[in-house]
Amino acid sequence: TDLNKALEGFVAQRRQAGLAVLISDMLAPGGYERGLGHLLSRNFRVLLLQPLASADLDPPPEGAVRLVDAETGRGLELELSGPAIELYQQRLQAYLGRLEAFCLANKIDYLRLPITTPLETVIFELLGAREVVR
Repeated sequence: TDLNKALEGFVAQRRQAGLAVLISDMLAPGGYERGLGHLLSRNFRVLLLQPLASADLDPPPEGAVRLVDAETGRGLELELSGPAIELYQQRLQAYLGRLEAFCLANKIDYLRLPITTPLETVIFELLGAREVVR
């Protein structure tokens, strides 16, 4: 999915602003800034929920792994080493930090959560605490 194009199309179909809830891992190859910018330029209040798998945040230990792209189904066989895992974690944390800073700078409500979090918890507890739902 081209996130930027999808959000641009979403905005083009709306006559008025409101609350836009985006649920995405935000790992789109084309980035996210342009698409979120379209929402913001039309005065949407943006809530970004970023579900991530525990394996994304804490990869398996060293050894052979098979990675499968959830969107394309393509797989890749890898041999993970300690330095490779460390580099991955550094790059992921840097990426997440940039995303969080972008959201903060643009007044986007941002919530990163494990994919195991039940939807009811997200809606009633987490979003209720942020006064998104009542």
